[in-house]
Amino acid sequence: MSAEATPTILPGLLSRHPEDDIALIQPEQNIRLSYGELKRQVQAVADTLAAAGVNRGDRIGLALPNGLANVVTFLAASMAGTAAPAEPRL
Repeated sequence: MSAEATPTILPGLLSRHPEDDIALIQPEQNIRLSYGELKRQVQAVADTLAAAGVNRGDRIGLALPNGLANVVTFLAASMAGTAAPAEPRL
C-alpha cells in the first residue's frame, strides 16, 4: 500500500516518524518528547479510557490547560472515542 493510500489514523501518523525524533517541545517545562514516548503515553491513556468504557464514537469533552497533558489526552481521546477540546479560560 502506498503512502497516499495508507489510512491516516492517529497511530499510523505517529508511527510514520522514527521513534527517537522529537515530536513535542514544551520549553516552559523543559520537556522534549520523542514520537516513541508520545505514542506510548497516548496509547496508555487511550487504553485507560477504553477500560473505563469509552467506545469508538463516544464523545469526550476535555477542559485542560494548554500543555503536555492536554496534547496527550486529546490524542488519546481521539483514538478511544471522539474528542472535543474546550478552552478552559473562556
